[in-house]
Amino acid sequence: MMQMTSFQTAAGAPPEIILVALLFVLVVASLRTRSYADVRVGNATVRAEVADNMVKQMLGLMGRGALADDEGMLFPLGSEGYPKFWMAGMRIPIDVIYIGSDKTVVDVKKGVRPCQALWGCESFSPEGKAMYVLEVAAGFAGTHGVAVGSKAEISQINTNPE
Repeated sequence: MMQMTSFQTAAGAPPEIILVALLFVLVVASLRTRSYADVRVGNATVRAEVADNMVKQMLGLMGRGALADDEGMLFPLGSEGYPKFWMAGMRIPIDVIYIGSDKTVVDVKKGVRPCQALWGCESFSPEGKAMYVLEVAAGFAGTHGVAVGSKAEISQINTNPE
């Protein structure tokens, strides 16, 4: 009878452990540098953290307990489309502002409620094609006159390592 042995790396660890450790290091490294952009929409300017990689886009505002009226998160999508968002792991309600490639607001979802679960949360998409998505505190759109057709200005993205 042949005996099965598991493969181990030169360091003595199974390759799965090395792969998980490498993935963890990449996730931590991607979160260490934060980028920001100023987004003017309606009659206000938001200092938005930019979700500029897949890890940041997957995490979004998950787990945050508060968001000031002049803070948000900007998702540059890379190409126009109908992105699906959900509120998995969120703790606060938000307004979601969808912005097209011409920097015109194409949809606004107001007071989107958090979903405390990590799975099974409802997803939602914009009515028009979006190139950017801006998440802000609930009530922001109404308070600052943000509606479909509003123009947005997005400043150059600045990176600040932490």
